[in-house]
Amino acid sequence: MTSEGTTSEGTTGEPGLELPWGWIAALDQGIRDDSYGLGHFQAPRQGYKHSGIDFLMPVGTTLLSPCAGSYLAGYDGGYGNWVQVICKVPPSIAGDQAIFASMLYAHLNATAVPITGIDPNKAGKVSQGQTLGTAGKSGNAGAAGIHAHLHFEVALHSSELAGLQEAHISGADGDNAAAMALRASIKAACLEPTGFAPTKATLNIGRRIDPFIFLTCLSAEKPPLTTPQIQALHSWSADYTAETFDVDVGLP
Repeated sequence: MTSEGTTSEGTTGEPGLELPWGWIAALDQGIRDDSYGLGHFQAPRQGYKHSGIDFLMPVGTTLLSPCAGSYLAGYDGGYGNWVQVICKVPPSIAGDQAIFASMLYAHLNATAVPITGIDPNKAGKVSQGQTLGTAGKSGNAGAAGIHAHLHFEVALHSSELAGLQEAHISGADGDNAAAMALRASIKAACLEPTGFAPTKATLNIGRRIDPFIFLTCLSAEKPPLTTPQIQALHSWSADYTAETFDVDVGLP
């Protein structure tokens, strides 16, 4: 277990990665798989690739902010109830570059922060570990055959304002300099030292980065992976591998 500003102990006895952020929920049941489609990063969709991960979660699961930053919250017909959190990526991953992550929480059952709409001028503030809402089936996840889940995705930008202006539109995946810089730094700081890698997809779709890799490289205390009742377990080890840690457990 680590706290902000500390390092974990690597498997060789050398100092490990800093893990200053928290996880996004207190429950981990892997990835949604149902008759409506697969929920992994880059899963095929109609005319595009899935730009986030559908974290399988029962309705009512508490959702948490992994970091302190700004937020917007609202509702639309596709994402349903949503919260968007924008945080500066810490130096342990970003180095000396200013990189901001816009993290979308979608299909919520309910939000626990005041609704702002999409206007960046109305953005509020959240603290690390603050409750953002609860997982659900709102928006286009409402069909009976779609398992309750959190659609979570991460887009990278060079400023907080650009992060607040990120629309998280599916299929609009243009790249940018901040995302390219973050990919290089996360490879050097996290992926190469641990042998951590996706086995079925690439690290990114344009400015979107694989959310599981991003969270794992920054977040301490990932919840234990538990088998869901609603579907067969789609574990992280089905899609990722690492040389120095168990991807189903997370970094120590």
